[in-house]
Amino acid sequence: MELIRSVASAFFVVWASVLPAAGQSVQVFETDGDQSKLLAQRSGLAFSQGAPAGSPAFTIAVDGGATYQQMDGVGASLTDSAGWVIWNDLPEAQRDALMQSLFDPYVGIGIGLLRQPMGASDFSASGNYTYDDAPAGQSDPNLTQFSIAHDQTYLVPLLQQAISINPSLKVHELPWSPPAWMKTTGSMNGGSIVTADFPVLAQYFTRFIQAYRQQGIPTYAVSMQNEPLYSTGGYPSAYVASSDEANFIGNYLGPALAAAGLGGVKIFGYEHNWDNTQYPEALLASTAYGYLAGSSFHCYGGSVDAQSEVKQAYPSKDIWFTECTGTVGSSFAGDLVWNAENLLIGATRNWARGVTLWNLALDQNSGPQNGGCANCRGVVTVDAGASPPQITRNVEYYVLGHFGKFVQPGAYRIDSNTYGSGSLEDVAFSNPDGSIVLLVLNAASGSSTFAVTWNGGNFTDTLPAGAVATYEWAVPAPAFPPDGVVNAAAPQAALSPGELFSIYGVNLAAAAQQPSLLPLPATMAAASVQINGIDAPLIYVSPLQINAQVPWEVPPGSATLTVMHAGVAASQTVTIAAAGPAIFTRPGSQQAAARNQDYTVNSQDNPVPGGQAILLFGTGFGAVSPAVATGAAAGAEPLSWVTATVTATVGGASSKVSFAGLAPGFAGLWQINVKVPAGMSGAVPVIVSAPGAASNTVTIWVSP
Repeated sequence: MELIRSVASAFFVVWASVLPAAGQSVQVFETDGDQSKLLAQRSGLAFSQGAPAGSPAFTIAVDGGATYQQMDGVGASLTDSAGWVIWNDLPEAQRDALMQSLFDPYVGIGIGLLRQPMGASDFSASGNYTYDDAPAGQSDPNLTQFSIAHDQTYLVPLLQQAISINPSLKVHELPWSPPAWMKTTGSMNGGSIVTADFPVLAQYFTRFIQAYRQQGIPTYAVSMQNEPLYSTGGYPSAYVASSDEANFIGNYLGPALAAAGLGGVKIFGYEHNWDNTQYPEALLASTAYGYLAGSSFHCYGGSVDAQSEVKQAYPSKDIWFTECTGTVGSSFAGDLVWNAENLLIGATRNWARGVTLWNLALDQNSGPQNGGCANCRGVVTVDAGASPPQITRNVEYYVLGHFGKFVQPGAYRIDSNTYGSGSLEDVAFSNPDGSIVLLVLNAASGSSTFAVTWNGGNFTDTLPAGAVATYEWAVPAPAFPPDGVVNAAAPQAALSPGELFSIYGVNLAAAAQQPSLLPLPATMAAASVQINGIDAPLIYVSPLQINAQVPWEVPPGSATLTVMHAGVAASQTVTIAAAGPAIFTRPGSQQAAARNQDYTVNSQDNPVPGGQAILLFGTGFGAVSPAVATGAAAGAEPLSWVTATVTATVGGASSKVSFAGLAPGFAGLWQINVKVPAGMSGAVPVIVSAPGAASNTVTIWVSP
């Protein structure tokens, strides 16, 4: 069924001044080391005016007047192994639900960064591969055999799905090894890259970026080489001296991308551990400087303050944190503290624009593996040996969620004081919509009570030992006028149970979103709609418009419609009329928004053949028995639910109704299948009736 969003007849703007801190509500989400709370929302707090009462041992002063780096987000790597596990080990429904929980920032954890291996890494279900492999002893300097066919089996579809869920997703791509024929060893495992092949390697990058772009996957950034100081015969890797990386980026990769119109793709230098600042600084001191966006770091050596050392040496260049893995057998509580202290707080307070972990998903055996880590842990673990497969959300899932659900792309880190390792640690951000996010870790051995001050107000909270909490406030309030609620099919008509309607306003939701799963959700994009306290299923949400369905349970009469966004609500009084039969039409036309028997859209150019069925959609065709909860998925045989007798005429002739019930796949909408008599052609009128009332007259197109 084609759903068309109405366009408001008048546009309005609501101007709202910034509220003072006093009285503002604060949302709180907490994860505890004993797992009693897992990114769980608890009772909200509110600001009080003035300074904190008494003398709290800890006071976190948040100051939006001092800003630092702009944020990209958090994420992980959809390695070949991760893609294989998600695509092959999960049924489609489980896979879709998992993808939503990973990438959706409102019903999930809001992953906004993916670090993608270009070819095989130590986590590949396919063994070693690149995009231009050649038999031993042969080469392909013109890249005539270049192909991303391997990735199109499951990696590209999963990336496309991730982008459809989170359109702001950024993809960072890099090889663990170029094709073996570019290596000194003739193998992807170990050795160095032949410098004479730098020109063709630059074209290899360009071809890859272009091929992915053709699949709807834009490249945000690339790096020359994963961990260039580690070469091993155990899995794809390559040693690259800083002078060689500087030469490649400054004289080959940067110019090649610019020549191909890809100059907007960022280039990250280094891509290795905190324990070496000489390498990234050498790159930034070289001819590669003008092409480098900055430097990227891993966690497997050194300390996070190395990021600030490089930032201070080259303040105009940015920092990203791009790899750290969990390990099987470690403790949830210990890993929660370490990740929050060193990555969520430590990396970002040391200038990281993004925080990316290693495998997005692995199976119950920490695989599939390709010669590397034997006990690495993914953000989630999929146990394919269970029936159905069992998905475990590991500590990394909740760590990423404390950032990804709340810190919007484009947010800026702002000033806040922190108390250091082993005490109360924190970091704060200001979102593009003006809301403030504060992440707090209590790394102490006992519970800690602390105050937070901002904009002339304060609130006080207590966290148990080892707990992490995200606090969010100053979320813009939703607003819509009385005439901002309209019937989607007939803007001047009252709302009726089961009908679609639109709300036009401002700050109605955090972002545009449509559901990809059924039944229709009651909450999307941190927005929900209720009529008389009953959740209204959502079809589309955006900051300026929400499309929803009037719950079947709402009785006729005056009702209160409430929009809730991030804990802030706005309400209006609306009138609910008794439901009457109505068939949906195309805007400004009597033509039915109908489908032919083969499910193609009915139109003058695509008429339904006489003798076949036409599928009509509408509302108000009678009661449903037994009662079907609003938002419930339509059943395979909804005919048994219909108590009303539905009849139809086509071209004035009585016609058989072969189906009348809740439309499969569109919970709460009616579908009426009517057989079109033979011998008719052209634009033919149709009327569908329920006991005591007839629908509007609609037109369908028929061929003889």
